[in-house]
Amino acid sequence: MKILYIIFVLDIFFSFLESVTSFRLPISPFSQYVTFFGRENSLNDIAFNGVITYPTGFHWNPNNLATTLAIIFPFFLIIKKHISKYMVLSVIFLIIVSTSSRANMISVVIIFLIYLIWYKKRLFLKLCPLFLLLLILINFQPLKVDNIYINSFYDSINSIKEDFNNSNEINSISVRKQLIEDAIAIFIETKGIGIGGGGTKAIDGSLGTGAALHNFWLEILVESGIVFFLIFVFWYLTVMIKLYIVAKNSKNTLLINYSTSCLLSLIGFIFGAVSVSSAIYLLPMWILFGFSIATINNFEREKKERLYQYENISTN
Repeated sequence: MKILYIIFVLDIFFSFLESVTSFRLPISPFSQYVTFFGRENSLNDIAFNGVITYPTGFHWNPNNLATTLAIIFPFFLIIKKHISKYMVLSVIFLIIVSTSSRANMISVVIIFLIYLIWYKKRLFLKLCPLFLLLLILINFQPLKVDNIYINSFYDSINSIKEDFNNSNEINSISVRKQLIEDAIAIFIETKGIGIGGGGTKAIDGSLGTGAALHNFWLEILVESGIVFFLIFVFWYLTVMIKLYIVAKNSKNTLLINYSTSCLLSLIGFIFGAVSVSSAIYLLPMWILFGFSIATINNFEREKKERLYQYENISTN
């Protein structure tokens, strides 16, 4: 965990620099050096104004970065040092806003609300008026302010409201809606058997061949079929339930913190998984799955040790 914390803190640091300056890691698609890594740059797709320029961190892509930050968000949420904790959380949210990843904005807000309800009920009640005010501001945006982050946040929220009500306008959400419709059509055509791993890349739908679904859950359903999809969803829910049991019953503070973080992260990932083009190659997701299983196994080991100690005491 210490090694992972160091890696992710560095990731946050460089991503923050990319959010507020024109600095770019060489692997960024907006760097002139990315061609050395066998990738094409996207310098023509964005104007460098030195303020906000789609950060990518260690992940090549803004959506991958945003989903990764949403995954690690709960692990910083459980840190006891309040000042440093809320500083890091604020920076993470600012970076996610900079990526314009709507799904992950929703993800971290839901994670934070569940955390407050679970651990800080009094604070949640005190903050309820603020949440209501934010909802009002989201629905009735005031005059544009001279802050690119606030405007980016408003634009992302407004696009969610407007794009789902306007199917004629071509934008990111309307494109994804069409991809979902094409994928569902293929799923029905194959009678739920699935088209094989990576098959969605070859869907020749209304938007043409090779477009990524940007929906991990639908990707599993269409590629692997209904049987594997249900097995995976059952496994996912089982892991979440077991983590909740660990958080409620463990006597080890470290296990409680890890299980809580993993559970909140898995809840947030339900939403964040529709942001990346494909989560199959997203390493932080696999780290989360593995760490969740390890935490559950450590709890089982802890129970056996407690039982063994109890039996020894009883025998003596």
